[in-house]
Amino acid sequence: MDAGASCRPWHLWVALVRRFRPHVVLHEITVSISARAMLVAALHDLYTIDGAVLNPCEFGFPCERPRQVHVLHLRGAAVFHS
Repeated sequence: MDAGASCRPWHLWVALVRRFRPHVVLHEITVSISARAMLVAALHDLYTIDGAVLNPCEFGFPCERPRQVHVLHLRGAAVFHS
């Protein structure tokens, strides 16, 4: 999954996150094992990564595809207590 129209923006986003190292990053995408694997491969050395699958239909909103949201915490700068 390292090709296609969305590949370049992905690499630019990763480069910006690595350069500026925000304490907390939210990452949202459709549910995909390969998308999570790419996120972990790209940023696991700098961030702890926690995620959850969210389905807007469970909250009364129409949707065609569930989403997965990851919260990344910069190691040594932010701690997740939940």
